[in-house]
Amino acid sequence: MNEAQMTSGTLAYSFGLGKAVVSTPYWHARELLADGRGILVPFGDAKSVGAEIAGLLTDDVRRRAMCKQAYSSSRSMTWERTAERYLAVLSGPGLHAPSR
Repeated sequence: MNEAQMTSGTLAYSFGLGKAVVSTPYWHARELLADGRGILVPFGDAKSVGAEIAGLLTDDVRRRAMCKQAYSSSRSMTWERTAERYLAVLSGPGLHAPSR
């Protein structure tokens, strides 16, 4: 994995389902998992990955809180919300949304 990687389907899907996520700190992961929404570990550090996963498996309170934060944060990223934002942009001044 490369720090400049823009996104990951696995990260987006897991985050959207409200799962606890442990990731390397590539750009999108740093943004998405900030503020307790996930855990970042150094690139190539399998020991840290294992330790963080083991920690989550043994700390139900932390894991559940992380899952709850991920799920609630991801609601603005659903396809429905994304479509609504596109329609708002496309129907801005001088533009009209398609008729239904």
